[in-house]
Amino acid sequence: MSSVDMAYRAGSVIGAVIEGGAAAKLIDAVDAALLTQAAITRSQYRAHVYLLLVAASLHAIHSASLDPTVENAAARGLLDWCKQQSTEIAEVLSSEVDDALEDYAGAFALEGDRGDAPLSDLEYAFADRLFNLGLQNDERAAACARLALSKPLLWKTASFNAMETLRDAGLIPRVS
Repeated sequence: MSSVDMAYRAGSVIGAVIEGGAAAKLIDAVDAALLTQAAITRSQYRAHVYLLLVAASLHAIHSASLDPTVENAAARGLLDWCKQQSTEIAEVLSSEVDDALEDYAGAFALEGDRGDAPLSDLEYAFADRLFNLGLQNDERAAACARLALSKPLLWKTASFNAMETLRDAGLIPRVS
């Protein structure tokens, strides 16, 4: 199998890891009352968590110093996986993945000591995407902020999983 074929398959596996990972349990565990306060559905929340995870995975693929053809094949495998998701998730992923990748990668690059800020840059970027789904008021803002907590951990996990999948496929060397 060529490295391009391996990369495409690795991209598909990265998607499967997103789908089968802990994020699904986290999404299902979110309190319905909090979603109601945020005025978003569980499906919308799921789509935006997946969007964050796909953006993190794409960022990892683009950061892996792969040959451009191999990099494109891995990204294409992941994006093709996105198209196979439920209609709502697929629509969000296909229409927003480029903007989300730019927003989240930029926010993650700024991560660090948040000082007195209630949210990290990545949490703020996630909350802002949720907040922009509906009417803007203080109650929704607070609920969206609570829904954004721990998203830097999800970013790191998705990025790590993507890199491990690329290593398992033999596309990047193992770190000793």
